[in-house]
Amino acid sequence: MRRLSARVIITVVVVCLGMAVAVGFLARQKLADADQYSSVGSGLVALFGFLVVAGGGVATVIRFVTQRARVDDRPGLVGDVGDLDLGVAVAIHSPHAISGVIPLYIGRSIDDELREAVKRGGFVLVHGEGPAGKTRTAVVAINNARRGQPLWRPAGPDELRKLAEAPVPRHGAVVWLDRLERFLGPDGLDLATLDRLTRDQRLAVVATIRDEQIAAIRSAPAAGAPPGTDVLSGMPGHRWFKIDRFLTPEEWAAAPDDTRYDPRLEQAYHAREGFGEYLVAGRALLDRWLVGGGPLYAVGSALVSAAVDCARAGLRGPVPVEVLEKLLPRYLADPWYGRTDLPTVADGLAWATTRVLGASSCLWPVPGGYLASEQLVGPVRALSRRPGPPVQDAVWPLVYELAAGDDGELRSIAANAVQEERTDWAERIARPMAEAGDAEAAAFLACLLVMEKRWDDAIEWGRRSAQAGSTRGMIIYGMALGTRFGELEAEVWLQAAAERGDLSGAFVLGEIAMNRGDRAAAKSWWRRGAEAGELDAKFALALLMEDDDDPAYARLLGELVMADHPEALTEFGARALRAGEVTMAAGVLMRAADRGSVTALYHLGVHAMLTEGDGDRAILCWREAAERGHVPAMTGLSLLLTAADPAESDVWLRKAAELGEPQAVELLNERRQR
Repeated sequence: MRRLSARVIITVVVVCLGMAVAVGFLARQKLADADQYSSVGSGLVALFGFLVVAGGGVATVIRFVTQRARVDDRPGLVGDVGDLDLGVAVAIHSPHAISGVIPLYIGRSIDDELREAVKRGGFVLVHGEGPAGKTRTAVVAINNARRGQPLWRPAGPDELRKLAEAPVPRHGAVVWLDRLERFLGPDGLDLATLDRLTRDQRLAVVATIRDEQIAAIRSAPAAGAPPGTDVLSGMPGHRWFKIDRFLTPEEWAAAPDDTRYDPRLEQAYHAREGFGEYLVAGRALLDRWLVGGGPLYAVGSALVSAAVDCARAGLRGPVPVEVLEKLLPRYLADPWYGRTDLPTVADGLAWATTRVLGASSCLWPVPGGYLASEQLVGPVRALSRRPGPPVQDAVWPLVYELAAGDDGELRSIAANAVQEERTDWAERIARPMAEAGDAEAAAFLACLLVMEKRWDDAIEWGRRSAQAGSTRGMIIYGMALGTRFGELEAEVWLQAAAERGDLSGAFVLGEIAMNRGDRAAAKSWWRRGAEAGELDAKFALALLMEDDDDPAYARLLGELVMADHPEALTEFGARALRAGEVTMAAGVLMRAADRGSVTALYHLGVHAMLTEGDGDRAILCWREAAERGHVPAMTGLSLLLTAADPAESDVWLRKAAELGEPQAVELLNERRQR
């Protein structure tokens, strides 16, 4: 009986736990290697509005809900609450703008469909990369679809839960949450709470979320992900509305004539960082943090760096001043470290909270401390896949201490510790929770142990989790057993999880079926996984459908490309490269590489050599791909380094040959015979 390789097991477990690992070795060399599906992560924004149409008097209902749910001391009506109060960001200042701190709205292509979805009711999600304008677009849709209806803005998960439980009329209501991740705590939004809110289908729940945060949730082991993230996986695709960072030429051409009186808008349209990010000073904010000089800049930027690292470590709440003060010396640059004549922490915080161009600031003061701007945290998380400064060691014990007693914060820190390759801290958090009987923590711990190839312990904790009823634990337990006893044991537990509605293992179940020659069963599992939102299963299904000459494969592949699935982007870019569409290929492959695809890096090296003859750029791409385990890149890198660095060339050639790459084996034999 075939045994599952350690690499497949690790890959699948991470997929099953929401880490969205890429598809590997699909039919007929459609894809050369498996890469971890990662996508940056940075800053979830959430929006909800709750409208109460009171049959017996609005004032009575308002008094009742504020007493019982304490959602908002001053609930308003849609259209009466200002855009700034609903979370729309202040735009950069311009002395020539006539429209004030919030520019004129430029319509997006999804506006009509979004408005109709809000009008129909239910859960509606507006998502996009970074500050793309999601909040503004959602606010406009709500104002157009539900003007005059009651509006509620719960401040956190507790208030949201109380609102869902309050016996108030729901017909025609809208619930609005700002920054969705704040509402996914242990007592916050989950499928059950959402069902209670939307039992009356005329109630509209409107949310916005950053793609970086969606990726972070999906890439985190499920047991460490914030509770309530099943809301994202359980929502049908027609409820998702994506906002692009850049305005399309058609959207810009359709802009109102008055936009010509606001120079900010045209500048934002052409800005390299994107329309929304330019308007809210994203680039200028990064420059303020990273570029400067003098003692005040040294202290202020160090405090910002400390707060950013706390967020990267998974702390969702504010960082107290005393913690920032403890971390300050570790973030001061060498010329300033140890000096006693520096500005005070208060001075540094004043610098860090100064608004840039009249819009955002690096740090935001909130009750209990300071929050780092998501416009800073997001880009740093996006770069975390590449070599760069890790979260400093001193941060982990401090955020751990701050999160003590808060399971939601602890799970968030554990999940981020995995992303930051600090599995020691992830295990330190998860093990006590697992030993206390938390089945999901046991599944998380088993996942960590699988990643570290500690198979016996992984099997033990997977067994405990599975027997306690965790479907994630069933998946991990089955996959860990598969490393020792073959695919049959893995299949039994993956099927058990699937019967309980968890199709995270659908991709592997399809691969097992293919390994025994059952294409029909493989197609069935991949189709079920695709329908459940499992992107790897959907990608495998698309390639299988292409093999079967089913033209519907193109639609699936296109949907995956639009969803920024890294392997689909890589496949699409490689095909464009083979077809001679080099410009398109380069753009798509760069998107795939930015989302963690090692194979895309390899193809970018091929692109550099074939279209530009740029060996230096090819070396950069292939070296990074080789260091991340891409075997063909090792061979290509060895060939390019033959003359420039024979010693390094031999190292990569031997490594590729040891991994069984045929061309490397042949070349190595030739070199030995010289």
